[in-house]
Amino acid sequence: VLLVLPLALKGGIVEPRTGAAAGLIIATGVLMFSGALALGALANWRPVPMLAPTGGMLMIGGWLLVGVSVLMARARR
Repeated sequence: VLLVLPLALKGGIVEPRTGAAAGLIIATGVLMFSGALALGALANWRPVPMLAPTGGMLMIGGWLLVGVSVLMARARR
């Protein structure tokens, strides 16, 4: 998604502002989710217990925002 989303933004497939926000939300969710799992597995260190579930929810929310952004771009045409 993070590789294709800029192309979709440039091609007009997604609405620019919500598409960019969706990419940022997905990237933040990936960092939180994978970072929490990696720290827990490799260092046995869990500074924030709900970091992985929060990151997962951000990724889901980002995907939903991508869908909304596509619908908004189609409505503009």
